[in-house]
Amino acid sequence: MGRGRPLELMEREMIALGIKKRMSYREIGDSIGRDHSVVFREIERNGGRENYWALRAQRWADQLRKRPKDRKILASPKLAGAVEDGLREKWSPMQIARRLRRDHPEDDSWWVSHETIYQTLFIQAKGTLRSEVREGLRRGRVQRRPRSRASQIGSKIKNMVLISERPQEAEDRAVPGFWEGDLIIGKDHASGDRDPG
Repeated sequence: MGRGRPLELMEREMIALGIKKRMSYREIGDSIGRDHSVVFREIERNGGRENYWALRAQRWADQLRKRPKDRKILASPKLAGAVEDGLREKWSPMQIARRLRRDHPEDDSWWVSHETIYQTLFIQAKGTLRSEVREGLRRGRVQRRPRSRASQIGSKIKNMVLISERPQEAEDRAVPGFWEGDLIIGKDHASGDRDPG
């Protein structure tokens, strides 16, 4: 079986034909020399059996290949929709990631880390994910999480994000706009040292 190489348009046309003939994933896979799991993922990430269209799937794959860092969410309209739904429910990226893994324990095509959600929102939101996604990120903190003692005390810094809660982009400077240093607040708000990045 040919595994590991990208599907080509001719293979996608054969997948579409197999769907039309009501063939199983395994039968389609055998007809193109691919494992049935490759066929399953290809169909599911491109709208399912009812909405699969070979040319659209090929264009989508070509677009993703041009990006230097493909994002798993962008490779799957269903996954992108699930992330959007979670953000509309005011869930944090971490809650969304945990929920997807819990709801789909046997299908890792649904598994995504909260870091990947953050990266997708920061880097790819323009024109790809709708405004609800960007708005969801701006909410910042999980609203249903019990408040810790520190958050009940409050902070003098408006919209402060703890170092432990900042996205990976702040660490590797992947997104323009992150400062080169962090303000560190000590115990009982005693210090205000700056940690140079």
